Formats: sequence, structure tokens, C-alpha cells
Amino acid sequence: MKKWILLTLTLFSTVVISGERDTHGGGYFFCPNVPDDGTYNLLDLWEGQKLENLTYPHINGDIEAQFNFIFNKFSKELDSSFSNKLKAEIIAIRNNFKFISYTDGIVIPAPSDARQNLSKRGCELKGLASFQSIPWEFGLLYIDKVAYDQISEFEKAALFVHEAVYKILRDEVGAADSVLARTITANILAENIDQKLFSGRTLACTDKFGENSFYVTEKNNDWSFVQLVNGYSQSVHPDTKYMIPMSVEEFLKKRPNLEFPLTGRPKENNIKFKYRDDEDPRRTGYFLETARRFEPIKCNLQ
Repeated sequence: MKKWILLTLTLFSTVVISGERDTHGGGYFFCPNVPDDGTYNLLDLWEGQKLENLTYPHINGDIEAQFNFIFNKFSKELDSSFSNKLKAEIIAIRNNFKFISYTDGIVIPAPSDARQNLSKRGCELKGLASFQSIPWEFGLLYIDKVAYDQISEFEKAALFVHEAVYKILRDEVGAADSVLARTITANILAENIDQKLFSGRTLACTDKFGENSFYVTEKNNDWSFVQLVNGYSQSVHPDTKYMIPMSVEEFLKKRPNLEFPLTGRPKENNIKFKYRDDEDPRRTGYFLETARRFEPIKCNLQ
């Protein structure tokens, strides 16, 4: 997998935190001369409000009060294994972050995977945080202190939720950008989510390099949704999913062929996976139907 890189740039030796593998923390809208329109500035929550019509709770108190509410919400609404995993990652990241300020000479770029054609009117998208996995064993989250102080307590907590979700996606299925992480964060924090994400048993399916990967999450009435994460070594938009009429157990037995339509692309560009048995178990698994030979995709129950 591609690794983080540190680039020392500019005449003033400003460090730009960037990279391709773990780039990315959160982004926020900087709106110095724009009247408050009641929407959030954290990118995840703004996209949830404006693009998915989600609403969010208003919790009084500091960030600890926000987390008390959020952890209780997760315990009630998410599958217990995912909820516990998410809480553990949030706590770990809160124990491994560092504030940076202007005097540190470090710049966090705006997220490169934001929907650049859709933005908050009159505002500029800027970088708020960036998670670096090297050289630390767990990783270190850099947070722009000036930007952090400009967002609400709920948004501060949501930032750590975003980082935890994104780390899980990177570790389990090799997600290479934060588009899906933002969608999951926006939904699990919302008041009016239509269906619970990761509310049932979940298969994480990926090859060893994370080039091709998908989730299979069981819903009610023995239906599951299949969510593509990476295809052809490229991250995809989170709407690249569909429902299948089978439980996770049936999926493991039947090993159905999968075909993911790509928004705005002709049907012949759909991403197709087919299961293949081989005498060598190392060559058994799902394969992408393409001329290029990828590693087999293995599924693990989460």
C-alpha cells in the first residue's frame, strides 16, 4: 500500500502534511464574512445536512458531554461489535493527537476527496486535521488548533468519530480516501437516519493490498447490502452499493457474483466480482473480472 510522505516545501520551510495512503483527516469550511446560516462547518456534517437532509442533535456541554451522548447513541443504534470497535478507536486517537498552530509552520491541506463542485456558499474549504501513520506505531493525528477552536463542541467530537471510522476502513478494507468515512460519520451521528449502518453482522472483504474491497452488511428480513469500497485500485463514491436478498451466512455459502454500477458511467464500466475455487487456497476467493490480474479477495466476519 502507498505510504504517507512528509514534504518540506516553501521558502519558509513550512511543512505540508500530505500523502496518498492515510491522507486525511477532516476538512472544515472557513467562513469569515458569511452570516451563520445554521449549518455546520465540519465537512462531514455539512454534507450530511445539505446533501443527505440529515439532522443532528444539539447537546449542551463540553466535548466530554458530547462523547457521553454519542457513545450512548452508538450503544443503542449500532451493532455491539462495531460500536465497541469504534469507541476503542476514538479513545485511542484521543490519546494520540497533537495540536499545531501558526508558529509551528505546519499547513494541513484541504481534503482532496471533497465534492469540489458542491461547497458552502461564500466559504473556503480548509484542512482541519491529518492522521499520520508513520513513524508512530499507532499513528498521530495533527489538528489545526486555530481551526479547531472555531467549530462547535459537537463538531469537535464528530472529528474524532470521523478519524476512527476512517481508520477502521483503512485497516479493514484498504480505503484510500475518506468519502465513505464521511458518509458513515454523517449518518451514525444523525437523528433521522433511515436505516442503521453496520447494524447487523458484517463481512469485510478485501485483497491483501486493499486494491479491491467491499463490505457485506446484514439487515433485517435476511437482506444484506453490499458496499463497494475500492475497485480497480480506486476508491469509489459511497452510493456504489445495492441490496441482495440473502443473509451473511447465505452469502458465504452461495458466493454470488457481484456487479457494482458506477454513477454516471456506462454499464460496460460496471465493476464485477466473481468467486473462484482453486486447488491452492491462496488462489481461492473473489476476483475482479478484468484483464489485469489482482490478488484474490477474502471475506472475514467482523
